[in-house]
Amino acid sequence: MRSLFRSALFLAGIALCVSTGPSLAVAPKAVAPTALENAFQLGWMLVNTNGESHPNFIRGHVVVPANSTAAENAAAANLAARLGYQTTGLTLPIVETSAQATAPSPNLFVGSAALPAADSAALRPFTSLLGPAEGGVFLVHGNLAVIGADAPGLLAAADDYASRAPFEWLAPGDTLQQIAQRVNRAFAAATLHATVTLAGVTYVDKEPGIRRAILRVSGSATPAEICKAIAPDGHAPVRFAAVKQLVFFVANEPPVFVENSQPFVTPPLRAAPNSAPKPLDLGQLYTIKGLLSGSPKMPIPSGVATRLYVPAGAAGVAMANLAARIGLETTGILLPLAFVPTGLTLGQIPAQSVVTSGSPLGVQLEDDLASAKNDRGRAYTVCAGTAAPFQPCAEAEANPAASATAAGSPAPLLLPPLAPGEGELRVINHAFGKHSAVLVRGDARGEQAALDYAAARLPFLWHADKRYESISQMRYSLHRFFSLRSAAGQAAVAIYHLDRWVAEIAKSGARPKQIAATVFVDRADPKLASFIQSRIERRFPGAQVTVRAGSLHAGLKCCAS
Repeated sequence: MRSLFRSALFLAGIALCVSTGPSLAVAPKAVAPTALENAFQLGWMLVNTNGESHPNFIRGHVVVPANSTAAENAAAANLAARLGYQTTGLTLPIVETSAQATAPSPNLFVGSAALPAADSAALRPFTSLLGPAEGGVFLVHGNLAVIGADAPGLLAAADDYASRAPFEWLAPGDTLQQIAQRVNRAFAAATLHATVTLAGVTYVDKEPGIRRAILRVSGSATPAEICKAIAPDGHAPVRFAAVKQLVFFVANEPPVFVENSQPFVTPPLRAAPNSAPKPLDLGQLYTIKGLLSGSPKMPIPSGVATRLYVPAGAAGVAMANLAARIGLETTGILLPLAFVPTGLTLGQIPAQSVVTSGSPLGVQLEDDLASAKNDRGRAYTVCAGTAAPFQPCAEAEANPAASATAAGSPAPLLLPPLAPGEGELRVINHAFGKHSAVLVRGDARGEQAALDYAAARLPFLWHADKRYESISQMRYSLHRFFSLRSAAGQAAVAIYHLDRWVAEIAKSGARPKQIAATVFVDRADPKLASFIQSRIERRFPGAQVTVRAGSLHAGLKCCAS
């Protein structure tokens, strides 16, 4: 830890103290941290409905502006992922727009436009301090607000806070709560009739540590008294090694700045391991065979093996809720997992990802798919968008000759058109080199609907309840059907062959007077015989048709007639 000693400078009504030197660690009192000091503790937004010690419910919301940007949605996604990670249960949506949010608190506002006017005005003295690429997390009327001077600053504040709170920076290490505790100890030692509360912390993009810790002073203290208390003559100054600057707000007085002249040094962080390429499966999206990672010997997910490229608008809000679901499903998480889908090429994507077709990255992916060819060397037809953008595909379907390739055969349709408001989740293997993608297709409402489904219902077909069928169960049922291992599949094949034989007889011109058919399946439906009989009678009116359907009882029936 870097230490501090003091000097003082007053300029233009602003007090500035610079201090360095060795520090003394002061044990803080056992006081519960505020929402800012640990938003992910039990008791603020995270609660337990059973009176136990671990959160099992999220009672508040992450709130973005009504017309949220991609940066605001990505910031909300990383905060929602951390909230989801900290609880054993949640009810979606966790992320809402300011137009949807109804509960007064607790809320975690993302972006200045998400804040009520009164909260925005209350934070203006703090937010006015933000410089380029700087953003902060602020305590306001029992809620939290994440605000940036620009998009990089907003993302820096959300990502650093989500990944490091309740610690200042290193984990384990000094906590956010210790900032105010140590200052209050220093004020008490200096016999100042004042206390402080932590009102905000700010971060700068691509810079380690906290840029500013903003402290609200209650009581009376002059700038000189504050500087002297923080770095008393002949004594070690208050330690705040991970904070570059303390900012004290005393009533209506100009703020007092206490600088840390020693640069914050953090040990180099290990690079995040690249996830191994693997095919994706919507039925196993929340397992180690899907978006999550872990050991095959212990298949409980212990990490996240995907990136979310979050767009603006309603689809981005829905993807932020997907991030909360991902956080819920894993026992380990590395943040950030949500990113803005601009300024990237397909070759720069280092992991399997979730992208929307309307985002710049999704447009690149669909263009790349359009240039691909199938195993016969024919280019695919890719339909994107809805309504008018579907017209070329609609024309191709109506006039296959117009879309024929040089070989004279129609171009295969890779991404079929979707109706307005309809969304699709489509797995694209090898979308980014060897890495796969979940491509979310549709117009704005369709993308939102598809992402809402992915977040709230998968791996189930609809009702998120083990009493109802999942995608894996549906796939198994289809496997049994087409492999003739289910009674329905066996009956379907039997009817297919009977229809062919009946058609051949009719084509020959024969007019049989009697027709007898016998069908055996594993477990015959009571109406199977009458159904087949009616089909044959329609082809040969007047013929005497006899159909017998029997059960093989799982293949144990003797084959003797």
